[in-house]
Amino acid sequence: MIVNKRKGYRIVFLISLLFSIYTFSMLFLFFQAKNINKFLSEDFRIIVALSKNSKQDVIQNISNIKGVKNSVFVSSDELMKRLEKEDIELYLSIKSLSKNPVPDIVEVEIDSMYLGSIELILNEISKINGVEDIRYRPDEIIAIMHSEFYSRFLLFVFGMSFFIIFLMIVFSIIHVGFGGFVLSLKESSKWFLNGVGGGFLGMIFVYLILLPLKYITPIWSWFKWYYSISIILSCGFIGWVFYQWKKD
Repeated sequence: MIVNKRKGYRIVFLISLLFSIYTFSMLFLFFQAKNINKFLSEDFRIIVALSKNSKQDVIQNISNIKGVKNSVFVSSDELMKRLEKEDIELYLSIKSLSKNPVPDIVEVEIDSMYLGSIELILNEISKINGVEDIRYRPDEIIAIMHSEFYSRFLLFVFGMSFFIIFLMIVFSIIHVGFGGFVLSLKESSKWFLNGVGGGFLGMIFVYLILLPLKYITPIWSWFKWYYSISIILSCGFIGWVFYQWKKD
């Protein structure tokens, strides 16, 4: 009988460790995908080159297009100042010309909800008088939409995993009765603590594996403490559920 109990402790610890590694990894990937999506979305702009003396009307017309979140006018002189800071050789080459070829532009920010309709927005912008050229990076849109899909998919997987664990705990509580829940928890304290131990060790393992990424990417982030507490306690309740199954 003692052998079986010890074996049960080991199984609970290993299952909790596995569940913790899986859950913390999925949660980290979810927040990374979310941060990447935010980073790409904030960086994405449509650049609209303007003809001479067409500033106000073009900006107003662009702002009125459905899906346009914001539009900012940037003069030719301002662009040259940016270029001087970012690429001095190109700046000097342009400066040596008799006439400045750099046009005034409008930087257009698109609402992320309308990125799938980018072609319609571009078509509307191209119809505006005073627009000479439109530039943007199609690959950025693909990356934004993929990161959005992955973040939602990971949230779905993470949510379903926790929902199943929640149901498992609820059914076990109903089985022992609400009155006997506290007593049962005391009886299974070793099983519960083994689950907590496995959950905590899983968190440490995932954190140490992912920590080096913190120093090579600006979007690395660890989630709030209450996520960690929830996962570790869930591992403890997994141990309690296994105790109920073994007891019955």
